[in-house]
Amino acid sequence: IPGATHIPLGHLLDRVEEVPDTAPVVLQCRTGWRSAIGTSLLQARGYENAINLKGGIQAWLADGNELERG
Repeated sequence: IPGATHIPLGHLLDRVEEVPDTAPVVLQCRTGWRSAIGTSLLQARGYENAINLKGGIQAWLADGNELERG
């Protein structure tokens, strides 16, 4: 997704300082399952604006949105 920062779920808690806590943060993965876990992890740490992209990148593309490649 244009402008997104890639943080794999397995590294999320190690890199949590990179996640802004004052603005909405949308987590995404291919189908939305792993990002749902990441959203829960952030919410448990007080990130009230953590949002899961329901359906993940597959839904994003199906809705006609673009991805950056490379």
